[in-house]
Amino acid sequence: MLRAKIDASGDFVENSYNSPDSVNSIKWDTLEDETYQNVYHYYKGLIAFRKAHAALRLTNADDVNANITSVDGLCLLYTSPSPRDGLLSRMPSSA
Repeated sequence: MLRAKIDASGDFVENSYNSPDSVNSIKWDTLEDETYQNVYHYYKGLIAFRKAHAALRLTNADDVNANITSVDGLCLLYTSPSPRDGLLSRMPSSA
């Protein structure tokens, strides 16, 4: 529903890579619809969650290797650094 892209003739465009801006642009007049507002707030929450958790903002391989461990190849385990490690102070606050 939110990803539907319709061309000038009203047909659904499955791959809009080469389509004009009229197909790929944000439809600003629909952003007030409740469905779009729900999606907007959902993404806003995801962004806030990422900003609140340093493990989702590791910026280089050394930090990932130092703080993320694979457990049985099925999941990742984040090891929270102590404040004196300096990792949290190096995290970009606007990431």
